[in-house]
Amino acid sequence: MIEYTNKRIKYDYLYRHHISDIEELTRKFKGFVDDYNNRPNNIFLGLSNNEVLNGHDFKKVDFTSQIAEAKRERITQNKKIKCCQGSF
Repeated sequence: MIEYTNKRIKYDYLYRHHISDIEELTRKFKGFVDDYNNRPNNIFLGLSNNEVLNGHDFKKVDFTSQIAEAKRERITQNKKIKCCQGSF
C-alpha cells in the first residue's frame, strides 16, 4: 500500500516541481502531504484520507454528488497544469 502512496507523491507532486535543495523540499513536502491527505479518494468512496482517519461515517455521505464535484474540480485543476511540454 505504501508503494501506491510513494508513486502518487512522486508523480503528482515531486516530478511537477523544480526543487533546488533539501530546505525547499522540506517546505514544499508539508504542502504536498496536506494536499494528498485532503483529496477525495475513490478507494474511500469519495472521502479523503483525513476524513477516514477521523472516523467519518460512510453512511451519512452523498457520494454521488461528492464524486461528481471532485471530478469537475479535478478537470478544472488539470486544465491549469501545463505538463509534458514538447514531449509529443
